[in-house]
This record gives sequence, C-alpha cells and structure tokens, in this order.
Amino acid sequence: RAFFRGKRIVELGAGVGLPGIVAAQVGAAAVVLTDRSDEPAIIDNINFNCAANNVSSACCAQALTWGQFNEETYNLQASDFDILLA
Repeated sequence: RAFFRGKRIVELGAGVGLPGIVAAQVGAAAVVLTDRSDEPAIIDNINFNCAANNVSSACCAQALTWGQFNEETYNLQASDFDILLA
C-alpha cells in the first residue's frame, strides 16, 4: 500500500481497470486508466467501475490505441507519472 500512496500512475490496457482502481483505493494521488480508442464502451465501463468503487476523484479513463496519436495521447508525458502499470 505504501508503494502507491501519493503516486501518479498510468495503466496501459486497463480493461476493467482493476489494478488502477486498487492503486487509487490504497492512496494513489492520480490514476489514468487507458484502453483502446476503437471501443468506446471500454472507456465507459472503466469510468463506471471507478464510480462504483468511489475512486472517481483520483481516476480517469482515457482512450489510447498503440500507433494512433491524438491530442490526448500527445498530452501524456512520461514525467507526469511515477508508476506504469501494464
């Protein structure tokens, strides 16, 4: 738990978002959960799961597909995160 406390985390290929949600529950400062941009229902489901687990204030879902770049992708900077979950 102490490992995640106060950290900024990005999760790649989050699926349902479980690892990132757990990180938020144990004290991560911010968690960005990413998954495919061609399946908007995945992002909706991640947001639903964050809300259902009362971590929406620390978590956000973002579409990210390997090899496809958009403004959100360009705004992700490695220096913005302490931990990468994949």
